[in-house]
Amino acid sequence: MEVKYLPSAKRRMIEIWDFTKRRWGEAQADQYLRGMAEAMDRAKEQPERWHPVNDEALPEVYFVRYQRHLLFFRIFSPDLVGVISILHDNMNIPIRLKEDAEWNNDE
Repeated sequence: MEVKYLPSAKRRMIEIWDFTKRRWGEAQADQYLRGMAEAMDRAKEQPERWHPVNDEALPEVYFVRYQRHLLFFRIFSPDLVGVISILHDNMNIPIRLKEDAEWNNDE
């Protein structure tokens, strides 16, 4: 199964990398995003780790945790999982997730 990062998820990854670089340096930023991508690669093959998003406006959206971030995704086909957002666990998750889902629909 292939993992595709939709525009809002890519944008969030850039934000995470920039923040991490400013706070802990470029090497740590690279390592964190690499770890995040590896976690999603592992999770795509382990549906038992998926947590459903309980919101009628976001049907069939799931998430997995990577450290302090939540990776939100949906299955587009048997061969494709699409990451729609990546949010820190202290953000207003419902509002940010809906914003990102709408942003992806505009593309």
